[in-house]
Amino acid sequence: MSRAVLLAVLLLSLSAAVRAEEVIFTEVSPYSRNEELMRRLLPRAEAAALAEGLAQRGQRLADQPVDPARERFALYVPPAEPEGGYALLVFVPPWQQAKVPPGWDAVLDRLGIIYVSAARSGNEEITQARREPLALIAAANVMAKYRVDPAKVFIGGFSGGSRVAERLAVGYPDLFRGALLDAGSDRVGEGDLPLPPDDLLKRFQEESRLVFVTGENDTLNHRLDADTMRSLDENCQFAHEAQTAPWIGHAILPPAALEAAMKALLRLPPSDRDRVAACRAGG
Repeated sequence: MSRAVLLAVLLLSLSAAVRAEEVIFTEVSPYSRNEELMRRLLPRAEAAALAEGLAQRGQRLADQPVDPARERFALYVPPAEPEGGYALLVFVPPWQQAKVPPGWDAVLDRLGIIYVSAARSGNEEITQARREPLALIAAANVMAKYRVDPAKVFIGGFSGGSRVAERLAVGYPDLFRGALLDAGSDRVGEGDLPLPPDDLLKRFQEESRLVFVTGENDTLNHRLDADTMRSLDENCQFAHEAQTAPWIGHAILPPAALEAAMKALLRLPPSDRDRVAACRAGG
């Protein structure tokens, strides 16, 4: 089959929208509390200064930044539950709609992965006030309702959503055991992606794994991914892999590329602990 014919088949496979259930969740999560978001995701000095400023004004943060009962989520559950429980992919989009990308349902069915994504969680929303807590609330509610293997709980995203997913993977390694980063990443330990407290950092180094996947023609994000992976190595996190989605530029993963990336995420072993320990010791 020629490259042109293969591309035509690919585009045809992306034409049909996936029908996902629109759901409302009612439960918040301890992970999504404002204080916990600050502790895990803000630079320590910034979090301390914010807390001190509130105390000086006699104010305190609300417990939760969002009310889940006011939110909508797209939920897709494969019809057959795997013997060991479902895997879970919490997806942070760059768009505002809650939806499953076209063609992904067949991949989710084959691999036994529940998919959940929040509405009004796109690039125009405030990251810490909405995008991050919505993802955490989604994970908590799905895990409460379905039998999910906690070792197969993943965070993912595309473009700007991938950058949010990376932040959550770094700050919440006790919840998200890995991340699918589609065409968007930032250097770890710098700028908008500070390192978490040391106990969480150690878990991220020893237990998490990350799969980077970017379109063949998305040259900018290929360079950014390579730089991000260097920063992971510099911060003693070695369980990461890069893939290329053929033919496309800066676009959401087609089903075949999603399947390859999720299979890699499911099989990729965590970092060797001796290597992490030597790195942390400066060896």
